[in-house]
Amino acid sequence: MRPKIINLTPATVDVNNVFEDQTLGGAGNFILNGSGVNSQGEWETPDGLAHQISFESAGNLSGSVFTITGYTDSDRHNLITENVTAPNAETVESSNYFYYITSIASDSAIGTNVESGFVDEAVSQPIPLNWRGGVCSVNLDIAGTIDITVQNTFDELQNLDDLNFDWQDSPSVNLVNATTSTNDAYDGLPSALRYKINSYSAGATCKATIRQRDI
Repeated sequence: MRPKIINLTPATVDVNNVFEDQTLGGAGNFILNGSGVNSQGEWETPDGLAHQISFESAGNLSGSVFTITGYTDSDRHNLITENVTAPNAETVESSNYFYYITSIASDSAIGTNVESGFVDEAVSQPIPLNWRGGVCSVNLDIAGTIDITVQNTFDELQNLDDLNFDWQDSPSVNLVNATTSTNDAYDGLPSALRYKINSYSAGATCKATIRQRDI
């Protein structure tokens, strides 16, 4: 099998890339007006990675709930919604990773400015493997400050009725929370891998390579 190479170059974190400071007179949708919003009026990830989303405000908005609606994947197959308790003079983050966001709504009025952007936690799109094939090796060529974990799933990627795959960290300690270049191999083959970025600083990169032996 030809090597599968992905150059991970996460974009610089932007706290108002989804929408800039806004209030709401009542329950309703925020206007997606950040620099990451495309011509269709949707937020789109700037770097090919699905990111966790942040909300920041100087006021106590914790009595409100924000509902994010969007896709986790570049092909728009997996539409999800997530409810996030609004911040109390702090920054809060989604637990899901979003590639596109179609809307963000509040269930009540918002009297203090709030903004939304993306943070330094992200995942790549799933990378299918030939689970009937031979040993698979993974190499991470890291530059700059970045923390990466290789994750695997044994779920069926072609089941479009359920794209919420069960992801687990690699059994190799070399491929969990890697901060310097490293590599290791898989013997028992999952159906797919992905790269989870736990944190990074601006300018960090990782050339991630998967090689699998044909049998």
